[in-house]
Amino acid sequence: MSINLDITQESRFRKEGSWGATQWETGTLRITAWVNREKMRGGFEIYDVETRGNRAYAEGCLEFDGYSNDDYGGTGVLIGYDGVGMLDLRIVDWLDDHGLIDRSPSDYFRKRIIKAAEKEVSE
Repeated sequence: MSINLDITQESRFRKEGSWGATQWETGTLRITAWVNREKMRGGFEIYDVETRGNRAYAEGCLEFDGYSNDDYGGTGVLIGYDGVGMLDLRIVDWLDDHGLIDRSPSDYFRKRIIKAAEKEVSE
């Protein structure tokens, strides 16, 4: 069974690399993500709608802790990603909604969710 995310939102973004970072820009981003829950594999793609990715583009894989029901005893939760320096929080929240983020307060992704919620409350 696969689950899919497909949203389009006005967002702020910038490019970053070893050379530094560009100024913040605003544009409409399309964010898609998918997870095959049987194989515990996934990926994502983010791009600006106006230029079809010429101004902003990112893609990568989502890495999970094995199969949640196999002999390995994996938990089936997100343990990593590749392709970007920081995974978009909208993807992390979507994974959390589907039980794919570790519930432990010490988990890296759980800490990001908690920090974002605390920031939202203080604003």
